[in-house]
Amino acid sequence: MKQHVMKQNRGQLTENTEPKCRTCRDIGYIFIDETVEDYGYHEYAKICPVCKAGNPNDQRLKAELPQKFFTTCLPDFKFDSYSGDSEEMKKIAGSFFRDFDKWRADALGLYLWSSKRGSGKTMLACALSNSLMIKNGISVRFITVPDYLESLKRSFNRKPEEPDHSRQYQECDLLILDDFGAEKNGAWQDQELFRLIDYRYTRRLPVIVTANSPVDQLDCNTRIVDRLYDMTVMIHLPEEGIRAKKADERKRRFLDSVISK
Repeated sequence: MKQHVMKQNRGQLTENTEPKCRTCRDIGYIFIDETVEDYGYHEYAKICPVCKAGNPNDQRLKAELPQKFFTTCLPDFKFDSYSGDSEEMKKIAGSFFRDFDKWRADALGLYLWSSKRGSGKTMLACALSNSLMIKNGISVRFITVPDYLESLKRSFNRKPEEPDHSRQYQECDLLILDDFGAEKNGAWQDQELFRLIDYRYTRRLPVIVTANSPVDQLDCNTRIVDRLYDMTVMIHLPEEGIRAKKADERKRRFLDSVISK
């Protein structure tokens, strides 16, 4: 894997200018060339991890991805972190990234589920969306289902001249609905979720859904279940808490660094 920065003629540097950030030389991004098994060769960009001076108009900012996964791309997702078999999951995720135009033409998205919290559902969804925004230039929106419903409540009080921000979730190229099933049950919640899902279903717009149960066990209106079943391919992530594993590894490295001094 090779890291480099964008060519200087795209920035404001001259030969006599000392950059404030030596990592990206004030470009705001680093670019990574690599050949990844099952994904092939590709170049992708990441906001500079040191100065974080990337373009605020970047599509990834508009996507409102969680800050923790803002620069996470598919090669960052380590499928071998699981002790269980993750080969099929890896192949499906790789195809969704590599053959996205085919998936979109067939109006198919992904349903990522695992009953174990911290199993990597949200990270994988963000890794895929970041990679697709860079590779395909698509518009992505990320939101948890409880937050989506809360945003609808706020929109009821908006002034007539104010834009309806809920439209962005209906019309974007790819929608990530995180934590499906975590919302409160009720007729209004079911109605609004159905309206969103049905809008994208009838217009053949893909979604990535993360949840703690398989789609046929969701506690919501059966019309929502039927549409999600039809418009997504289910991936059952191994029932392992890789977030806890990574946290333990990070803390172990930190302790090793301070104790060894």
